[in-house]
Amino acid sequence: MSRWIDRADYVVRFQELAAKQGPDATPAVLPPPPQAMVDRLKDDFQLDWDDLPPLAHEALLWDSGYILATDATSTSMDAWVQVRLPCDSSRHMQDIAIAASTFPGATQQCASASGSYLRSSDSTVADAKALAAVARCGVFVKKGVGIATSTASVYSQDALADSVVPEPRLFLHGAVHAIHTIPDASIEAPAGTCPGDGGMIIPCRSIASENDPTFCFPLQSSAMVTWLKEIQRAPRRSRPVTSPRPTTMTPLTTSVTNPFSSSPMPSLPTAASPTGESSPNLLWYLGGGGGGLVLLVLLLIGLRYRTKRSRQLEWDRAQFHQTTRRGGSMPSPLPEELLSYTKTKPRTAYDLVLSPHEALHPPHRIESPNYSIAQDFADNGTTSTGASVADDSDSDPMQRLLHLPPALHLAIEALEWDVLLDRTSAAEIYYGQFQQYHAIALKILQVEAAQDRATVALFVQEVVCLATFRHASLVPFVGFGYDDVTKSACSLVAVTEYCPQGSLRTFLGANPYLDWSLKVSMALSAAQGLQYLHARNVVHRNWTAQAVWIDWPAAKVSPLHIDSSTASTTGVHVAPELQRQAEIASTASDVYAFGAMLCEMDAQMPLKGKPSLSQTCPDEVVAIVRHCMEPSRRKRPTIAQVIDALVATRANLDGDCSGFI
Repeated sequence: MSRWIDRADYVVRFQELAAKQGPDATPAVLPPPPQAMVDRLKDDFQLDWDDLPPLAHEALLWDSGYILATDATSTSMDAWVQVRLPCDSSRHMQDIAIAASTFPGATQQCASASGSYLRSSDSTVADAKALAAVARCGVFVKKGVGIATSTASVYSQDALADSVVPEPRLFLHGAVHAIHTIPDASIEAPAGTCPGDGGMIIPCRSIASENDPTFCFPLQSSAMVTWLKEIQRAPRRSRPVTSPRPTTMTPLTTSVTNPFSSSPMPSLPTAASPTGESSPNLLWYLGGGGGGLVLLVLLLIGLRYRTKRSRQLEWDRAQFHQTTRRGGSMPSPLPEELLSYTKTKPRTAYDLVLSPHEALHPPHRIESPNYSIAQDFADNGTTSTGASVADDSDSDPMQRLLHLPPALHLAIEALEWDVLLDRTSAAEIYYGQFQQYHAIALKILQVEAAQDRATVALFVQEVVCLATFRHASLVPFVGFGYDDVTKSACSLVAVTEYCPQGSLRTFLGANPYLDWSLKVSMALSAAQGLQYLHARNVVHRNWTAQAVWIDWPAAKVSPLHIDSSTASTTGVHVAPELQRQAEIASTASDVYAFGAMLCEMDAQMPLKGKPSLSQTCPDEVVAIVRHCMEPSRRKRPTIAQVIDALVATRANLDGDCSGFI
């Protein structure tokens, strides 16, 4: 049996083949590589594409998820299609092969030189839904890309000899896309037969929406990083000029002759004559060649600058590529019903709305017997240090954004959003993408709210504060954007990273029967984020299980859910004093909402009616909830005391909640 039978670890396989073939291995003929991958190679490793040996090219393409799609019409060049992986998976291409026991279709046992292997009996899958449930990869095909149909098996284990170089290609099997790895897919055996050298065939789920939040682009494997670092340290050498090994691809060019001239190119003189008669010609050639070289260098510099400029930001790509699985059980992705949400207001007309003009009034400090923390964004007067702020009614709040670091200013054209995640009193929170690649979350004012000058000022204040937030239990802030021409407040968006496991509420519903030992750790992580906000004089005002996002195994506070306009006065998470509208929101009302969230974590479903706890809820958690949800805000603990109690509970669920004493 082949050691690669169920392994899609082609980086290691290509590296082993490269070691056997040596640096002068014959390269395969490939289309130009995707520019995004070439840029990343240059930025992260200071390597050019031609610095890599031939098989490292194919390894990097595979590791990045780029598969060559054979054109269905044979009239255009084959295209690269980037495979996507479930966001709740390891997000490594080496893990996308599925086991024969999970394949939802008939298989037959075949013999090969490396041992027996299993292969699908059919070229299609009857139950596409069952396949989608077990597939470990997804394919979204853009318009204009035609993929050839294959009559070979839709699934197969690997039976290639160790000396054979796989060539991954994408084919269509009915409604299912599958990756074939046999070197010459044009002669692959049809379904129902048993070839002696069958390559692995990996079926993938078809993705209908380009912005499907449940699928992410692959992460770079440690094996690929190690190989690239070895290449980086090795002496640079020119690529060998040899004939490419046989491939099913049509070469990009078939002639190197000059199409505009039938005469041979003149050759440079090799030496000047003793009489100097050749000197003018020599100087002419040198002058022309030198000038051409200067122009070429300037052209390359200009192209490099424009490429850098088009990418807008030069931040660390790793912040958008963190592994979502860090241990323990694997959480489920966002539910399908989220995809049915649509925008309630058109965002294409935001430039028609003029920005309101009013001075921004920062929060003022309000002392209470139990708290030394100032109130939230919506209060006006002085800052948390007591310094007064001038009231200039003619100033534009949007001008405050000019004082933020330029790296945080994102081009509005590079942002896309179309899946509504949640709402606050004046804004909407969307799932989106930055530069069609990075998964992000965005907060944007509702069109009506953007007409209110005070609401705009508060939203700008939010963005200014978000730019200063740095904590492990907060979803990281990425930046902000607005229309640079109109500077319309209706176009202002705040952007954070997106946690692919979604909200705590979604996570609880998708993963029933979680043990409290796990839930206490998640609650503690969220509480630490809330404590960070309270320590910075920020009242959340909108704390629910929707405001906590899961970055497995941690729970993080979504700063986009902070509501700086109006605190809710209804709902099971709203403190009694806010329901009576007797007092303004405070840190104590946040603690009350935190207790309600613990009730929801106990039930693992949204609360209806008065919050309650189950009989199986640990006594120490019951005690924490009872203290947090005291009717009198003065009797509630601080979030720091809640953290102490959660730490004690996590250490020993039989403790006595000594954190409150």
